[in-house]
Amino acid sequence: PTYMDKELFEEIKQHLDKKLPKFSDNEYVAFPKQDYDLVKIEKENFHILPETTPDKKISFIDGGNSSLLEAPNFSLQLIRVAAVTYKNKVKINIERKDVYCLVNSEKDNNDILFKAKIFQDKDKIFQKEEFTFNSMDQTIKKGNHRARIDEINNIIRKFLELEFATLLTDKTDVIVLDNSLQSSITGEQEYFNNLYQKAKQNNTIISGLTKTTHMMTNNGNSVAALLQDIGEDTWFYYPLVHSKTTSHQADIAFLKLHEKTQHVFRFEIYKEQNELINDVIALLKQQSHDPVFFGYPYGLIQADAFARITNKEKEYVLTKFLARFGNDFQKLKKYMTAIDAHSILDSIG
Repeated sequence: PTYMDKELFEEIKQHLDKKLPKFSDNEYVAFPKQDYDLVKIEKENFHILPETTPDKKISFIDGGNSSLLEAPNFSLQLIRVAAVTYKNKVKINIERKDVYCLVNSEKDNNDILFKAKIFQDKDKIFQKEEFTFNSMDQTIKKGNHRARIDEINNIIRKFLELEFATLLTDKTDVIVLDNSLQSSITGEQEYFNNLYQKAKQNNTIISGLTKTTHMMTNNGNSVAALLQDIGEDTWFYYPLVHSKTTSHQADIAFLKLHEKTQHVFRFEIYKEQNELINDVIALLKQQSHDPVFFGYPYGLIQADAFARITNKEKEYVLTKFLARFGNDFQKLKKYMTAIDAHSILDSIG
């Protein structure tokens, strides 16, 4: 069997080598031309990382969620959003907010709707507490299948991250979201619009950095791999495209923030603030020397850590909740068995 594996792996390798696209001198990002002005990828758009760092506060925002109770027709999750703020590489503030989100399914004529409600403590920082989604909404369903109810919590978490960022605009100079600035879900655009409006009022720069990117060129190449191949040492590449659509009010760059890293990251800045791109990149560069992950801003590592909900926390919260529910919990169990067979098999394994 080991020998057969070697032969198969060699065959796969040769096939992959043949199938990998060859770089050409006519590469563009494969974005729709009706929504974007495309810029040819060429060496002239590589830039040296800024040398001086502005004296600005920079805040990194991330979110996490963990399922407490789950069935095909309801989902209760704990959602956490966190922001970590730095000035001159020194952590000066951490803000964190926990809410519970309960999603139920409801029949409405021939549709199944998902009704979500968030429950927050007395310090109600989030304005909107109730949300409605059609389970067959094109922006959330999977292929021909209706969206799963537990995925609604991920959407609510995204919305809350954007609202949390909006609340921070009067406390910081730069905001970095752990995401792109592209609106893709029904209702998300309103949150981006509010964020941009407040950011302009407070002179706060809005940006986003994504850990992974599947962006491709018109010839089927990976944009990240292509830029890695052309670029040397450290750099930022800009511009790639200019957006013409309200659902993506951003300019896109790629960053290689440390010479010891093999990673490049997709970076976006609100397009009305693109003249300040050097300031943000300088601050990200200042954050990207940690050996834990060379080239990746430490503030995002910290924001991820503060937003993460551990299994121990989940078990503690669930125990308290079930104690409150008492004997009525048996009513829920018959719904929950519809999806918990997998976990039983996992425990047997």
